Amino acid sequence: MAGSHISFKLLSCFSFMKSKNDPPIREFSNSYNPISVINFHGALYRVEINGYQLLFDLQGRIRWIVPLRSNLWPGPESAIRRTLCNNWLLYDSSEYYGIFELVGRYYIPVPLYGNISPFLPENQQNEQIREMSYLLDLVDQAADRYGFMGIDQLKRDATSLLKIIKGTVPVLPPDTIHVDYDLLPLLVTRGCLYNCSFCTVKTGTDIEYVDDHDLNVQIDGIRNYAGKDIANFNSVFLGQNDALAAGTVRILEAASKAFSSFRPEASLIRGSNLFMFGSVTSFLAEGTAKLKELDSLPFERIFINLGLESFHQKTLERIGKPVSSQDVEKAFYTGLELCSRTDSLHISFNFLLGQHLPGEHLELLFKRLSHIEGDNGNCSVYISPLQEESWRIGQLRRTVYTLKAASRLPLYLYLIVPL
Repeated sequence: MAGSHISFKLLSCFSFMKSKNDPPIREFSNSYNPISVINFHGALYRVEINGYQLLFDLQGRIRWIVPLRSNLWPGPESAIRRTLCNNWLLYDSSEYYGIFELVGRYYIPVPLYGNISPFLPENQQNEQIREMSYLLDLVDQAADRYGFMGIDQLKRDATSLLKIIKGTVPVLPPDTIHVDYDLLPLLVTRGCLYNCSFCTVKTGTDIEYVDDHDLNVQIDGIRNYAGKDIANFNSVFLGQNDALAAGTVRILEAASKAFSSFRPEASLIRGSNLFMFGSVTSFLAEGTAKLKELDSLPFERIFINLGLESFHQKTLERIGKPVSSQDVEKAFYTGLELCSRTDSLHISFNFLLGQHLPGEHLELLFKRLSHIEGDNGNCSVYISPLQEESWRIGQLRRTVYTLKAASRLPLYLYLIVPL
């Protein structure tokens, strides 16, 4: 694929143990900057089998399945992606026109299992899952040939990661699409402050704070789990659904330890990134002065995603979010201020889109987004359609494009993707 490539001098410093029977290691892009095709990153084992290119990470886990012929599923401009927790995504770039404006990339990642996506109707999803069985057989064939992980072993491998972090990662912040969901998870909290009634990815458990022993065990376990493939990661996700609830001091400690242990600055991919979720309550509880301290972390970019959902009080009540519209506004403007006064902090705001929400919800959203003053270059907005509603793709696009045209901040569709 196109893109800048990795120096093999840098690759060799990680001292990969490669036997004569291994397939070739292919060097891919060292940057996540978007290009007009699906791009691969880092150093991966490359296997060709039955018209497909299979890309395995340096621990022998399948990461990409790519058709080499146009008549093979999922098509010449698409690929299949596996995440660390064994979720499978269809990367679809066939509808090229307008995709970048919609999601900030030139493809749409669609989960192949679980919630139905408006970009993959249910009848098509069932058909794609049937096609997947053949591709999984190819993975097993390559695994047998080269001693990589087969499908059953991959399931056990993912389970071992969840045991290390003692939890799940049911959803990733929307900004993580900009690193193709390539990140190492580290939980500093488990559960959620709110467990809002509209949310389809809530844990259903109250917030729990991770102690020092738990944190250190996770860091050691994740580093060992990643093994040689840690060279392909330049990003860390502090979870679970509200890392900010742990407090700035705890985040500084956890992020610093993760940076020291995982060495994202030495990754084969340029830059280093830290991602986390925050709630309105935890964000406001920390205050501007404390949150500015995060700017001192060694990560080049620090992303905080805040679930604001609505500026309209009755909408907040309808969706079961126990915060006031006044606090939502305060969190929004505090975030804008932080972005203008810090170098590495990037703050994004989530707002809901619902066909049956009060009309005042969209009216207030248009008003707030179109009347922003000053330089807020590191802030952005994500629009999240209610999952239980059935959306037509055209309708969804028109609404997002209309909001995007009015917004003084970069605005994209929030694609719900688990790790």
